Amino acid sequence: MQSRFRFTGPYLFIGFALGLAYWFFDAAVMAFIFNDGSWTKMALYPDADDLYMRSFAWVMFTVSGGAINLLVSKQKSIISQQADLTDILENSLNEIYIFDATTLKFLFVNRGARENLGYTQEECLNLTLTDISSDGNAERLGQLLKPLRDDNSQKSTFPGFQKRADGSLYPIEIHVQNTSYNNQPAFVAIIFDTTQRNAIEQEKQQLELQIQHSQKLESLGLLAGGIAHDFNNLLVGMLGNADLALEQTPPAAQSHKYLSNIIDAAQQAAGLCNQLLAYSGKGRFVVRPVNLSMLVDEMQQLLQVTISKNITFRHRVNPDLPAVEADVTQIQQVIMNLITNASEAIGDQSGIITITTGVIDCDRTYLQKAFAEEELAAGHYVFLEITDNGEGMDEPTRSQIFDPFFTSKFTGRGLGLSAVLGIVRGHKGAIQVYSEPGKGTSFKLLFPETTQPVEELGKKQSTHSKWMGSGKALVVDDDHMVQEVAQQFLLASGFEVLLASDGLEGVELFQQHAEELSVVLLDMTMPRMDGAEAFREMRQINDTIPVILSSGYNEQEATNQFVGRGLAGFIQKPYQMAEFLAAVQQAVTK
Repeated sequence: MQSRFRFTGPYLFIGFALGLAYWFFDAAVMAFIFNDGSWTKMALYPDADDLYMRSFAWVMFTVSGGAINLLVSKQKSIISQQADLTDILENSLNEIYIFDATTLKFLFVNRGARENLGYTQEECLNLTLTDISSDGNAERLGQLLKPLRDDNSQKSTFPGFQKRADGSLYPIEIHVQNTSYNNQPAFVAIIFDTTQRNAIEQEKQQLELQIQHSQKLESLGLLAGGIAHDFNNLLVGMLGNADLALEQTPPAAQSHKYLSNIIDAAQQAAGLCNQLLAYSGKGRFVVRPVNLSMLVDEMQQLLQVTISKNITFRHRVNPDLPAVEADVTQIQQVIMNLITNASEAIGDQSGIITITTGVIDCDRTYLQKAFAEEELAAGHYVFLEITDNGEGMDEPTRSQIFDPFFTSKFTGRGLGLSAVLGIVRGHKGAIQVYSEPGKGTSFKLLFPETTQPVEELGKKQSTHSKWMGSGKALVVDDDHMVQEVAQQFLLASGFEVLLASDGLEGVELFQQHAEELSVVLLDMTMPRMDGAEAFREMRQINDTIPVILSSGYNEQEATNQFVGRGLAGFIQKPYQMAEFLAAVQQAVTK
């Protein structure tokens, strides 16, 4: 604490006493040496000259004592300030060093630096800046400090690594400037341990990369979804017309075989479309509670014959796994794609592919590093992990594996992992990828668990007999080919058909024929008025006529806007006659 400068004090009183002593001493000299009178008379009644001299001397002694008080208190204040400053430097949490400008030997090292380095005060004063530098390169340090030696007013800042007493290194940022210490030129350095700051910067960069990757996936997903949606409309025409032609062709005719081949090819194209939709996260999902371990067990024989004979297949599944809401067909596609990729990564060499299931507790940091559509909540996730000991991937390859049509193999095989990511994203899940060149690859799929009971696996079988309808059916779709196919299907089933090319025209026809309509087939995406708005208008006119929604997107995506509003059914594009009429029959008769 700084001392206050004081005029009063012991030296003032000493000066006052000395002035009084001089008074009596001068009286004694005048009485006993000059015989001017008695000492009492000289002390109490001095003449004018003596009174002036004694008073002047008395005042000078007193003032001098006060001046000494001022000097002493000021000196104490300076010493106190120096002590306070030294204490601040000593106890600072930052590392503070003062070192000789020539030898770089430490002259002062504060406690924060000593504790971080692991040296005692005595040990520090026997070290130089070179001794704690990560590389111990005195020449390099000299180059860094050269600007300070050339310009006394200059400051310098540079990063580096510092070495502790145990040999460990930590990142630092050094701020150095000129000073003097004990009247000798020196440098003072404040060193910041940047370990935590670097970690925060690294996390920030990682988050930025994750955001960029998510934006790229979203853009590519929108592109893929749009292409698939339009392509599905074309496939409705291909499949529908081929189906109609097949119905009218004798089985023995050569053209019957050709039409069957057209239908098979169109169905394969529909499968490719579904992969594009899966990448966009808008594929056709029919979800139900599924035990992933049971699913893997059911696929085991199929997976075994899929991989090369020189590869050992292992599965380590947890039978007591919680259920997940999943589309069995889509998850099977994911597993097949990943197993195929793992087999190709191993190639002709002997190798091992392992599939594992279990439950993992994921925190926010773990999930941020995963490939996901959105930020997922921390908690328990069911995982399915496929690991191989194949060639592995480097970082540039790993960052692009989910891009559509990217492949490190041969041309034309780039949609598999894109579809995998789309399917997992569509299930509100995530993918963790671990891979290093020469050490293999691991794909860990994460799915949120559900408390719903597991349903038995197996395909649902249903048969639809020949059914005939009656009344009028309204088809609202902006694609002429889709209109034509739906019209022919409905005519073959006994309906009269009205056609509308957009939502607004559809509402007008609906209002005109509301008393005669038996069913409405409504597209989702149309000009002038979309399907959602057209549906609302129709329900206000007559809410008893069944309306079936038709879309190239998956049912969950397309019907979100219709929940609780009385939608009678959904038909996924592209469709064939049997499934189309089955949906119409169900909507009309229920």
